[in-house]
Amino acid sequence: MPRYSLLISALFISVNVVSQDQQQVGLSNLREKKVCFLGLDFSMGRLLSVEAFRDTTKLINEFVPEWNRFFYSDQDKFDVCGAFRLKSLDMCTENCSSRNRAISAEDFIQDDSHSLTEDDIRSAVVGFNYTNVLADVGILFVVEYFDKREDEAAIWVTLIDLTKMEVFLAKRVTGKPGGMGMKSYWANAVYEVILRIQKKDYKRWLKETKVK
Repeated sequence: MPRYSLLISALFISVNVVSQDQQQVGLSNLREKKVCFLGLDFSMGRLLSVEAFRDTTKLINEFVPEWNRFFYSDQDKFDVCGAFRLKSLDMCTENCSSRNRAISAEDFIQDDSHSLTEDDIRSAVVGFNYTNVLADVGILFVVEYFDKREDEAAIWVTLIDLTKMEVFLAKRVTGKPGGMGMKSYWANAVYEVILRIQKKDYKRWLKETKVK
């Protein structure tokens, strides 16, 4: 075979391998990607118990941002990077913060039950704008509810291939609140979600999303 044909074949194989690598994203190769934490997203969530959650304006304007700040101020505890066995994790929460600021006060607190499905998460993420986030993968925590009646938080741990705006993992994880004061009480539920990922769920999810 002529030398130029061999070079063309080698180039084709190389490009094909790179292309396949770019197309496949999973937990098994997440350490090799540039990953951003996108925030704790309340835009689809509800706070359940009108009696417990009374000051809607304060909750939206003060507590929701404070719950997000824990990921900055206490990274040793709220260790998303460690939970997913990453080398590093950038913080890219501006888009999430904008959605949280736009929460409707009328609908945010209720006594009725509230639930989200995996399809709800996937459909919503398609409409999110992350063109300003310079990363391969985003990790977004989508709050389903903080329920004072059941003392439980439910969060959809969502991993997004930002190069294609596709969700490749969306798992519902629950955590128990605890501690003194509203802020710390529900922050503990978020911490429990991260702890559960680190100790239990990550290994199971790794098998489910392994890139072949």
